[in-house]
Amino acid sequence: MSSDDENSNGSSASSTASRGYINIENLMYNKPYAAVLDLRMGTSSITVNTPGHLYEYITQKDLKTTSSTLGFRVTAYILKDS
Repeated sequence: MSSDDENSNGSSASSTASRGYINIENLMYNKPYAAVLDLRMGTSSITVNTPGHLYEYITQKDLKTTSSTLGFRVTAYILKDS
C-alpha cells in the first residue's frame, strides 16, 4: 500500500470501504435541543432476509401504515423544549 492510500491515522480508506463499514458520527453532539425524526423509506418492509413466518404480519403492517401509500412512515421522533 502506498502512503497516498493511508489516512492521517494510518488506516487504509480503501480496505475499510471494501469491508462494508459505515462511519457514523454523533451528529447530536453539543446540540441539546435538536429534534430527531426516524423515517422508514420504501413501500414494503419485506427484505430478502425476512423469515417466511413474518411475511404476512409485515405485509399487513405496511398496508395499515403510510408505507404502501406514501412510500415512507414515521417510526419515531424526539422533540425537546428549548
